[in-house]
Amino acid sequence: MKKLFSLIPTLGLGVFIVLLSCEEETGRSPVSTDGLAPGAVTEVAAIPLPGGARVQYQLPGDKDLLGVRINYSLPGGESASASASLYVNEIEVL
Repeated sequence: MKKLFSLIPTLGLGVFIVLLSCEEETGRSPVSTDGLAPGAVTEVAAIPLPGGARVQYQLPGDKDLLGVRINYSLPGGESASASASLYVNEIEVL
């Protein structure tokens, strides 16, 4: 019984800390903004793969770049997209 009474304050403190640490997530934002859209990728090359391709590119030097997204059409006429973070310079489409 003593163990139960010593456990209750610990659990209460844990719940209190969790409730205080919850905050609304606002999403990602650029490190800096200059009011202009980031530049386009350059040196784009597509390397064929079985059933897809690997698209390699050079990123622009803008600090407000969050990532790269490519849009493409499937053989059936459907459109699709793929994206990558700013930490890589290729997107694999399968």
